[in-house]
Amino acid sequence: MKYQSNKLTKPYFKWHKIKLLFAIFLLFTMARVEAANLSSIIQMAASESLELKIEKIRIDEERFEEVRAHNAMIPKLNGLVSHSRETYLDSSLFSIFGSQYYSTLVSMELVQAYPGLGKIPRIQEQMAALKTFYKKVEFSKAENLLKKEVVRLFFELALQAELIKVDQENLGLLKKLKEVAEIKKSVGLALSNDVLRIEVEIANYESGIESRSFAMQNLRVDLANILNASNSETLPIELPKSLEFATVTLDLNGLEAAMIQSDFEIELARQDCKLVDKYLSGEQAARLPTFSLDGKYNLTNAAFGYKNVRDYSMNFALSFPIYDSGDIKNQFSKQKKTLDRLHLALENRIKSKKAMLKKAWTDYEEMGTKLQYGRKSVEQSRENMRVMMARYEAGEASIIEMIDAQLILSKSLQNLASFHRDERIRLAQLYFLSLDSNGYENLDQGAKQ
Repeated sequence: MKYQSNKLTKPYFKWHKIKLLFAIFLLFTMARVEAANLSSIIQMAASESLELKIEKIRIDEERFEEVRAHNAMIPKLNGLVSHSRETYLDSSLFSIFGSQYYSTLVSMELVQAYPGLGKIPRIQEQMAALKTFYKKVEFSKAENLLKKEVVRLFFELALQAELIKVDQENLGLLKKLKEVAEIKKSVGLALSNDVLRIEVEIANYESGIESRSFAMQNLRVDLANILNASNSETLPIELPKSLEFATVTLDLNGLEAAMIQSDFEIELARQDCKLVDKYLSGEQAARLPTFSLDGKYNLTNAAFGYKNVRDYSMNFALSFPIYDSGDIKNQFSKQKKTLDRLHLALENRIKSKKAMLKKAWTDYEEMGTKLQYGRKSVEQSRENMRVMMARYEAGEASIIEMIDAQLILSKSLQNLASFHRDERIRLAQLYFLSLDSNGYENLDQGAKQ
């Protein structure tokens, strides 16, 4: 019986061991899912966004045009197989002797034309490749805008979480103040209206916390929509422990050089110039003749006289305009003006982007001063609150003065949290303008406790 008992319990412990390992694996996986920081969310957006998937399909569609332009250089071979039968009848509807005739034809035809002696199809192939690259740049631009929106939503979510902390801190202060007011009321040193005023402020902060919680849910819905996630409540987001980060010092010249080299809108303007320039390179080719060839092979079988008859033919032709009333010249003159306009548009785009970068850099430099004043305001508001509390406990300050001090502290804390959020967003703008992916993907790292 002892051996039999071991035989029964061994599979039992083995099964529980498997379940234990599975539970550990599941917890580890959930921990990994819950630890999705800003970089992970951006990568998820880039891979799961339906908008970007649509843009990728557009690139594939444009590639087919590139293949079609390439195939224009390849001769086309067409085939034909036909069979015909004729029967002649007399007035009595009987076949006349020898009146049946049939024939079978098997034919192959090779056809091809090379406008501009083959230069124009080659230019069209190059233009199709440029259009494909144009779509790729548009995709990168859409991806960059999507990532920018993810960063904005992420730090807006972090701001709401920080403001909830501020409201909870103020709520704790008001509850302590209410305890003091009730004690003073019990000994006749405070009115019932004082306690009622504090309760009103407590209700306001509790309502504010609820409103911010629902605002966070809406932000999570927006993020889930970008990430193509079905449930926003289970969306894995790891917010920073605080919104306070150390400011960074950036080199404006380095940012400008990186922006001019890689900016999507500037690159699109460059591609516009390349497309028209490539079109103009076909001006001389448009005046060249069109070379065409036509080759045919026929195999014929007939009832009388034709048995496996073969015939071959090959035609070559050069066609060219003798007088086109200046249409070709006018068309290319127009495109030259278009190219001049596009070069000026490119120059203007670079100038506008430089101004945008300069303004973004100035806005970020401003945040150092704003954060300094914000911290000082919070420090003074806390000291004012401490002094006012002491005065209120000593009976030297009214409940109105006490609540005003608390409101000033709350406003200072909210402003400081907004300043910290703005510092991250403005820094992100600089990183996005210079296409520094490592910079904007790690904006949530290094938060102070």
